Amino acid sequence: MKIVLLAVATTLALVPAAHAADAKVDRSKSTQRLEKMEKAPTRPYVTVYEVKSNVGEIDARGTTAMFTTALVKSRQWRVVERNRLAEGVGRERELNASGVTTGDGATKQLKGAGYVFEASITELAAQTSQSSSGFSIGGMQIGQSASQDELGMDIRVLSVQTGEVLDSINVRKKLDASGSSVSGVGSLLDTIASRKGVNTGGLTPDVNAQGSKRESIDRALRELIELAVVELSQRRSSWEED
Repeated sequence: MKIVLLAVATTLALVPAAHAADAKVDRSKSTQRLEKMEKAPTRPYVTVYEVKSNVGEIDARGTTAMFTTALVKSRQWRVVERNRLAEGVGRERELNASGVTTGDGATKQLKGAGYVFEASITELAAQTSQSSSGFSIGGMQIGQSASQDELGMDIRVLSVQTGEVLDSINVRKKLDASGSSVSGVGSLLDTIASRKGVNTGGLTPDVNAQGSKRESIDRALRELIELAVVELSQRRSSWEED
């Protein structure tokens, strides 16, 4: 029984266990950089219709929401809703027009955007680099691996007045992944037992375990968007003056 418990304990010690984390406000470096930008004295009206995705793992609608959030947090732009206009503002204006709600919102014109942001998730390159290593001791095998994927995004700024592409930027982010594995724990314990003169009769249980960890695609995507918004905000004056 002691050998069984030792086998399980050894495996648990070598392979990290997953655990739930408490919810918290995003304080990543890219978010902090975005929030530290000084509020622009003049903020043009802009909008994002839909971020397009050529990557199956990434939801276009969720990415559009991330982009809108980043633009608002930067305090460099006034963002008007277009992507989900019918679901929120549009429905409220319908209620107002029918007399169900108070106010005169239905009679007012919506603000028009001077610029449109268009973005596309262009690629998710799998395993741009990878490595692995391992060793054996007393019949127990321990292995580790690491790899990097790469996420790419293209963003353009268009003038509503002329249709001209005023600026464009492409950003990339590496996604780190790692893994570990343990096998043959029973063989190691048999070796230890035999050196102490104990015959286990080949009954020592073997325990195998594997663990893996990959950087969240959503987290990497948000970082891509936030860094792109910072860059485009800093370059805004160059194309506004043209």
